[in-house]
Amino acid sequence: WVNVIYGCNERCTYCIVPTTRGVEQSRPVESIVQEVKELVAQGYKEVTLLGQNIDAYGRDMIPKRKFSDLLRTVGEVPGLK
Repeated sequence: WVNVIYGCNERCTYCIVPTTRGVEQSRPVESIVQEVKELVAQGYKEVTLLGQNIDAYGRDMIPKRKFSDLLRTVGEVPGLK
């Protein structure tokens, strides 16, 4: 499991995530790619990108990023299937 975004900006009446984990904070692409490379070096062939509201990845970044771009970048890591 590789966390790519923490927190959530939604305020669903039944959910405590925004209160306990704060607002959305996307991890830098470089940090995510480095973690994936380390996992591949340990023998992992697959990774799961994780986030409470994963499709919001990059909206909080300047410049904004897209989750689809992150998927492409991570997918290019050698040794990942």
